[in-house]
Amino acid sequence: MIIYVNARFITQPLTGVQRYAFEVCIQMKKMNPGIIFLSPKNVMQPEWKKLLGVKTIGLLTGHLWEQIELPIYLLRMKKGLLFSPCNTGPLLVGKHCLTLHDVAFKIFETSHTHLFRKWYNFLIPKLCKSALHLFTVSETVKNEIVSLYHLNPKKISITYNGIAETMKSKSASPLAKEKIILTVGSLTNQKNTQFLITGFLASALAQDYQLIIIGKTNGIFKSVSLETNPKIKWIDDATDTQLIEYYKKAEIACFLSLYEGFGIPVLESLQFQCKVICSDIPTFRELYNGVVSFCDVTNSAAFTDMLNQIDSIPLPSAERVAQMNTKYNYHLSADTILHQLNLHENCTHT
Repeated sequence: MIIYVNARFITQPLTGVQRYAFEVCIQMKKMNPGIIFLSPKNVMQPEWKKLLGVKTIGLLTGHLWEQIELPIYLLRMKKGLLFSPCNTGPLLVGKHCLTLHDVAFKIFETSHTHLFRKWYNFLIPKLCKSALHLFTVSETVKNEIVSLYHLNPKKISITYNGIAETMKSKSASPLAKEKIILTVGSLTNQKNTQFLITGFLASALAQDYQLIIIGKTNGIFKSVSLETNPKIKWIDDATDTQLIEYYKKAEIACFLSLYEGFGIPVLESLQFQCKVICSDIPTFRELYNGVVSFCDVTNSAAFTDMLNQIDSIPLPSAERVAQMNTKYNYHLSADTILHQLNLHENCTHT
């Protein structure tokens, strides 16, 4: 069987979606070295291109490449099955499987531009119906997809995010914690960063701690204007090496999102022995119950009180983190994807 992967993610800015795509694809390549990765020419992640052995094709970029040049190329190849790991894929490819990471464009509309929502509301329902199989990153999102698009639950497999191997190895080194509260994520209303800032500045911790916010805007998101203060440090972008250093130093990590599909930075923070406070939303309850502290994000005073009593919040146990690493694992997710691709390739030949 020939497997093609829509590797347009190497032309995109790095978010959790692109991280999943690369980590899953590198595991798939180890299991099946014959996989062919295809991308437009406007590469933003050259190291990923090299590691995956991506072949660049065509003259177009973005959605035009995905909807026109990619299906034309596959039509010429005649055989094979396509896997798209980043929410979108070509409508004109019949033998196609897809990962849909979340449905924020439906559930939390204010985080995305009007044009983005309009395109996704046209594209995603059609892909959900035409795809041979779907993958997503949590049971919560699977249930949302089933409900929104009236799909058979058997059509969707869970392929969790995980921790990159480089990050696992770095977390094993000694950690020197400082008086830092950290949050990581795109600067959108969905991430609820202003709530975090307000609660932090009202707390006693604002005297001695620094709030570090690592995140950037992206063209598909509506950016937000947030409060500035000498106690707050903004970092527009961070390399993996820099991010690891902040995880090592942070005593507390806060993720107060109003909606998430998975929340990779939560898992990463736990890996580096941060005390983690999360919003009490279904995805976080599903994935992190018993290992993080939950906060009511409709009550700023209650969040401030949590910060004032930070000494009472327990550190994640090494045993619990190890259990999560076993369950939330890119190798297992890649294995699930390849299993389904093989099943559906065999079915199309019968």
